[in-house]
Amino acid sequence: MPEVITDVPLLALTEVLFPGTYLSLRLENPAQRNLIRACNDNGRQVGVVMTNDKTVHGKHAIPSTIGCLASIAMLIHEGDDEETPASVILYGERRIRVLSLIQQDPFLTGSVGLVDETPGSNVGRRLMEASDQFAEYRKNFSRQIETDVAVSYLSDDPSVASYTLASLLPAPLNIKQRWLEMKSCAHRLAEETAYMGAECELHNIFFTLAQSQRHRYTQTSPQSFNHLLTDN
Repeated sequence: MPEVITDVPLLALTEVLFPGTYLSLRLENPAQRNLIRACNDNGRQVGVVMTNDKTVHGKHAIPSTIGCLASIAMLIHEGDDEETPASVILYGERRIRVLSLIQQDPFLTGSVGLVDETPGSNVGRRLMEASDQFAEYRKNFSRQIETDVAVSYLSDDPSVASYTLASLLPAPLNIKQRWLEMKSCAHRLAEETAYMGAECELHNIFFTLAQSQRHRYTQTSPQSFNHLLTDN
């Protein structure tokens, strides 16, 4: 049975936080500021859960089932207000599954269960493929912005590498949430590799066209990536 934690403050955002990564957040409304201040004062962690609702905040937002338990890495205050934080940097600790919600003042809370990571089949091979594609992805990005990008390598830990990619890649919100929810680390790495391959292919097409026309180009994330997703 997974470990269950009760009465966890929940922060519903149009963002996805992954274990082992950081999220910088501007606290735009009183509910968010009260939640973060209360957690910091009491040394409590906060559950970060994605919501697609961009029009509401705090306790009124309906979150996804799978989220990430986070600790407060840094609070940022503005002006002379040392009581209420204006921004926060959160560090993702563990995946969580929201089991129940409590709509209480001044913010949303709930019971959550910790979600374990499953390596999946051929995870070592998947990591090698992702690392090779990531090197190609960096090369394409450097060429696009006409500036060398500092060399960066993925961790030898498949789980860490998969969450690092999930955080770094400019994928749509629904795809990032899908990656967070995946049961298999190998499956996550496979989809991230496919995503980077699709990005590189588009980079090459637009770069070739730009070179032929002697123009620079700005390419956005591929909108047709969903057809590359599998249900393995």
